[in-house]
Amino acid sequence: MKEPLSPYVDPEVVSELAADEDYTEAARSLLIKRRALKKAARRVTKAKKLTLIFLILLLLLLTTCTASYIQERMGNFTINLNRIDMYKQGISLCDTPGFENPQARLTAEMVKNATNITLTDLPDDIDKIDGQHNGADYMAYTFYLRNAGKEDIDYYVTIPVESQSKGVDNAVRVVLYSSVKGGRIVYAKRAKNGKPEPDAAPFYADDVVINEKVTNFKVGEVHKYCVVIYLEGNDPECIDDIIGGMIRFSMNFNVADPLQDR
Repeated sequence: MKEPLSPYVDPEVVSELAADEDYTEAARSLLIKRRALKKAARRVTKAKKLTLIFLILLLLLLTTCTASYIQERMGNFTINLNRIDMYKQGISLCDTPGFENPQARLTAEMVKNATNITLTDLPDDIDKIDGQHNGADYMAYTFYLRNAGKEDIDYYVTIPVESQSKGVDNAVRVVLYSSVKGGRIVYAKRAKNGKPEPDAAPFYADDVVINEKVTNFKVGEVHKYCVVIYLEGNDPECIDDIIGGMIRFSMNFNVADPLQDR
């Protein structure tokens, strides 16, 4: 009796044996099995390709999201209003006094590759220009806060240092113009000896520029703010070691007695 055919016999051998009547049915069965194996192999290969494509697309998506997050965290100065305060108590932000497009969040692009300057290098009318108006070596943004609600309120305004590197915060200056206090105030982190820098108000804390309460913001009233950020060249800590560093701030507004807490 002849040996049974193995499913792994070479195709040429199968063709030769197919002429033999004893092997005809076995050969036909073997060829069918081979075709089934090839189809299964093609399906596996296709599935692997689809899986690879999916993983590549997923990786690209994650890379894009990560890049966007880094840019958002490291590249912008943001002005934020608690959205619940905005909708429930009629408080809004806008970069024009007419409030054509009220917002709960404003964003200003920071200056790249800025070099150090001094306060007298800033334009005299820097607080007279609405919206973003950066110079080559400073960031400037003018905006408005309006109470369009039904009651007078108090609110808190804070400017935290969101992130920094290479000690840039030791030489940075934050200049705040506001209709609340009038004029301008220059803020700087305290010197290494713990004393305020000359001609500057000290930061509220090492990582917070201001943390203040504004009282009696009347219905229909508009408060104007202008924020300017630059590196002070006359600061002893404005040294070569900070080259290539960065700093990011935000400015946040919150109603002191929000409706949801009553």
